[in-house]
Amino acid sequence: RVRELKEMGIDVYFETGGINTMTADNIILEAYAAFSQAESQALSDNIKFGIRQRMRSGKTVLNHTHFLGYTKGKDGVLRIVPEEAEIIRWMYAEYMKGASRIEIGRALMDRGIYTRQGKPWVDSNVKVILTNITYTGNMLFQKEYCEDPITKHRRKNYGELPQYFVEDTHEAIIPMDEWQAVQD
Repeated sequence: RVRELKEMGIDVYFETGGINTMTADNIILEAYAAFSQAESQALSDNIKFGIRQRMRSGKTVLNHTHFLGYTKGKDGVLRIVPEEAEIIRWMYAEYMKGASRIEIGRALMDRGIYTRQGKPWVDSNVKVILTNITYTGNMLFQKEYCEDPITKHRRKNYGELPQYFVEDTHEAIIPMDEWQAVQD
């Protein structure tokens, strides 16, 4: 990217290395870029190692709070949001009665209920709710992973890395037997 900026006549100055892209030759830039990328990769590997150690030991590792039905407390533990939990319970009950995910989404929209992000319900985000084991009070860690620390590209984990199942990390909204019936 620095090379692209240089070609456009845009000067980049790296304070830590004292390098100016307009005056430095390409060999120095290449070496500096390689060093920076290696440093970024090493930092990423160290952070991932620490997170995986926490997962292995059963400690909750939450880096987001996108769970409808829950909010993250100051202690890092998920806490039930009662009015949102009722929506989750209703979705599971409707699915168990035979409603499709599309029908559930339409019914929520008819009631004026949007996703936590304020978006309309569609098949895919209803599926996320109905397949998320978090609603059972348990957590499955490393369902996805960061493939590249530079691009931050995330990828679903289909067995490339170990996953960690931790029981009773927070209060359940859906009983495990009901969640399993929905999966079946």
